[in-house]
Amino acid sequence: MEIARSISSIIKRTVDPNMLFDKGEYMDEVLWQLLCTIYDIPSSNFTKVYFLKLFMMTATNLGYAGNFTLSNFSRDKRDRRKWIHFLSCLVSWFECADTEILEMVDEARERKSNYAKLLSLVESREHELHTLRDAESKRRNIVKDLEKEVYDIKHRFNEKNKKMSSAENLLLSLVSSTEQKKEQQLAYKYENTRSHQLENCEMLPESISRVKCQLDSIESDMHRLFEAFNHIVDRNITFQSYECLLESELKPAMDQGYVVMDKLESCEKQEKSTQGKIDVLTTDLKNMDISLNEAKQHLVEYRSQLVRKKVLLNTKKKTREADIANKTKENDSFISERQHLRTRLSEIAQENSSIVEQINLEEQRLQTVVKIDKTC
Repeated sequence: MEIARSISSIIKRTVDPNMLFDKGEYMDEVLWQLLCTIYDIPSSNFTKVYFLKLFMMTATNLGYAGNFTLSNFSRDKRDRRKWIHFLSCLVSWFECADTEILEMVDEARERKSNYAKLLSLVESREHELHTLRDAESKRRNIVKDLEKEVYDIKHRFNEKNKKMSSAENLLLSLVSSTEQKKEQQLAYKYENTRSHQLENCEMLPESISRVKCQLDSIESDMHRLFEAFNHIVDRNITFQSYECLLESELKPAMDQGYVVMDKLESCEKQEKSTQGKIDVLTTDLKNMDISLNEAKQHLVEYRSQLVRKKVLLNTKKKTREADIANKTKENDSFISERQHLRTRLSEIAQENSSIVEQINLEEQRLQTVVKIDKTC
């Protein structure tokens, strides 16, 4: 019961003490959570092979290298004495761990949380940038629509001006042509009447009445022309009133267009500031690439050292096996040296696995940052 409580406090999860030793799968799951908490690794991807490797490495570090085999990880009920002793040692080792290691773990978790906050901030800034761009495109469409309306109004106004000027010119030409014709007709008729009066004075009253009829027709024509002229003048006045109305409607539209242009300029300035922040993030990404390359170089060096150690071990093993019958003392020293090399190899493998995990985390971070840059 005490071991189950200690494990629950470490993994932040309730552990059933009865199921812990009665069901093998439940015990493997609890051990996996405990090892992930101890080594500060993500506990989502559970694989049996990786779990056994991590467990054997931990058992070797605690001095239980030969106590556990694959038969101890069956699905049936497991030996309580063996597992209670190992679990108590593992829990006490975790509770009595060095404070510097715990501080390093806390710092790594803090850096991880800060990086997650930075990613969320970048996503929020990117969302704000998309909304600003959408608003900017909508405002530009509004400005284009207003410009089209203004152009249509100006086009209609120019067409009306052209029609009005053509009507005025036609009226003036009609007035001038009718006056000239009537003057010519009057002069011709005056000469004819004068000649008729001189030739025959008896025809004078008849000619006077005929001239009066002609004058009446001329006056009626003049009245019709003046009425048409007044109608054209009235239409001109209405067109001028429409012109004032169009100018009064066009002014607020232009003012709104200027306001939209000012907002567009402010949006462009804000976009430039966000672009500067994105440049800062890209420089941080380059620095992370440099650190990743350095970590890869260290990994290559560790692997080369591991290969050299293995070659040296094989050569020593062959020489020791040739002389094992005659040299028991050398065999004992060889066994001790081999044990030392195994511990060293386990340490190197542990360092290698931690470096590989760091590289995977850095690659995931790089992929997320590259996705952010592509979306921008």
